[in-house]
Amino acid sequence: TDELTPRHFSFNHHLGACPRCQGIGLAPVLSEKKFIANPDEPLLRGAIFRDLSGFFTRRGQFYGGLLKRAARRQNIDIWSTPWKLLDHRERQFLLYGEKADREAYQAGGKWAWRGLSAIIEDMFAKSESERWALAFAHVVDLALCPECRGGRLSPAILSVRVGGRAIHEVSGMTVKKAHVFFKDLMKTLPVRD
Repeated sequence: TDELTPRHFSFNHHLGACPRCQGIGLAPVLSEKKFIANPDEPLLRGAIFRDLSGFFTRRGQFYGGLLKRAARRQNIDIWSTPWKLLDHRERQFLLYGEKADREAYQAGGKWAWRGLSAIIEDMFAKSESERWALAFAHVVDLALCPECRGGRLSPAILSVRVGGRAIHEVSGMTVKKAHVFFKDLMKTLPVRD
């Protein structure tokens, strides 16, 4: 393991910044209500926000093929069953995938189903086309980053505690509370010569 340095505790440095939000504390999160513009329609026949529907329905689209394969594997009818009539488990699977698939994707499995949410959020963050960026912006909201929960640092760094507190908790204290915290902390440290 590498020794921790001050750079690890800075959200302005790649060693410390949360990989999901790049140290901002906020991340794009798919809004189901915006993405599923017409829940009375089946997913691939009008439910998806119109500017993005072609992204999943046009022939040859990689993510469309991935979606169709995942739905078929789970016996979910995305062609004729209206979105609102799919059960909760089916909608959750389509939106968020399954943990095993998300882990497989992170391990390099490009065919794993991570869910519509992960696909849209990634495409929003990586889109170089203004047209697509605007379309994705219509269906995402900026929310507290789900990985760092607004702490701006990587989860590994946020797990480091001093006096029972993580760095983002200490830096969020008022001056008065920080003074008390450090005064109490000093009492617990060994005396140096």
